Amino acid sequence: MLKVLDPINIQKYMIDMNTLDDSLYSNWSYNINYVLTEKVIDPYNSMIYECINNHLSRNTPSNDGSNWTFVSPANSMAMFDRSVNTYSEGGSSSGIYVKLTPRQRINGIALLDMVGISSATITLFYLTTAIPGGVITSTTDTYSYGITMMRNINQPGGYVQFIFNISLESRNVSNWREYFIEPYAIKTDCFIGFPSRSDYQIEFTTSSANCKIGAMMLGNFVELGDVGYGVSSSIDDYSIKTTNAYGVTTLTARDYTKRVNYPITVPNWAMRRSFSTLSALRTKPAVFIGSDDYRYTPFTVYGYVSNFDVSLSFSTFSIINIEVKGFN
Repeated sequence: MLKVLDPINIQKYMIDMNTLDDSLYSNWSYNINYVLTEKVIDPYNSMIYECINNHLSRNTPSNDGSNWTFVSPANSMAMFDRSVNTYSEGGSSSGIYVKLTPRQRINGIALLDMVGISSATITLFYLTTAIPGGVITSTTDTYSYGITMMRNINQPGGYVQFIFNISLESRNVSNWREYFIEPYAIKTDCFIGFPSRSDYQIEFTTSSANCKIGAMMLGNFVELGDVGYGVSSSIDDYSIKTTNAYGVTTLTARDYTKRVNYPITVPNWAMRRSFSTLSALRTKPAVFIGSDDYRYTPFTVYGYVSNFDVSLSFSTFSIINIEVKGFN
């Protein structure tokens, strides 16, 4: 089933606690003389800015475009900036822990470009008084490959928990020899869905040191149709290859974007809805999830609909071919 997650904007005030290190640069301060090329973190939005004029600071960098230019999000906000190629990195002796309260209705979380993460836990918590009987119950189910979900109901305590335990293969190894020599860490995406609510408190924890994550996107997803065989994924590479007069080739590494083609089947009664949804997504970035199974990471992409066509192929269902172009 092809799912589309419409992400919300995560602001600094939504983050209650985290263990991500922002000490590379100091926080901006009022009434300080800053010099050209000096970098600071704006404490109000945790973004990094570079000084472009020697000046005595009076306004925050985010409100002083004549003296500061934006560089990038700080480490604590990189995973929430809606770009998959700016990473939040865990420390050398610890993983990543983030606690946040989005204060908006959501029903899904997408974790994109996780590197060096072999296991993670997402806990969703909300208060309730709607469960009768004063009971404490706990149930565990398999959500998808590598992901289990535990649902805890504690009526005396007045809360409900959804605990998603995620077990990931961070390298492609099948024996001890490959374990020691395999050099490539696999970038992994995964997605979880849950009942829609606006009062979740969310905790994200990884156990691996020196790990990093490109994006954690929270939002609301819709199901468009069943993904068929023939789905394909490729990249547009922006690296520069230059060959001089002597035939020597040099490579300048640049980023790449992902491109995914989804053939999906849609019941004819839902074709109009799918067409309208895809038309809106041509100018709106979203997360397209080809499968809940994280082994099919190549078919998850954060991007926009660059092209699609609808074919009324059968009496009860239609075929839609969708091309999604990824963002950096």
